[in-house]
Amino acid sequence: MVVESMNGFLRIALELARVPSNDIADLEKNLPAMARLCKLAKQLEPIITRNQAMIEAMDPDIKRALSVVKEAWPDIVAVTPTVQEFVTWINS
Repeated sequence: MVVESMNGFLRIALELARVPSNDIADLEKNLPAMARLCKLAKQLEPIITRNQAMIEAMDPDIKRALSVVKEAWPDIVAVTPTVQEFVTWINS
């Protein structure tokens, strides 16, 4: 399921709730990515469920990896808009 544009009723509800128009536009722009993430999460669910014991055994390693992600997170956030603009430019 590819989501190309926002449901009109949702747009009206957001406008009535005084959500800034730029936030609504950002939300609509990100709908395809959100749909892809939901689809991938559904694919991952049975895999994660099947491997729950192994995942729990990996807890110490996951915690160490998480600390690396936390350290990198500010840089990821900083470069994401530039990467998004670059991807948009490439696709244009």
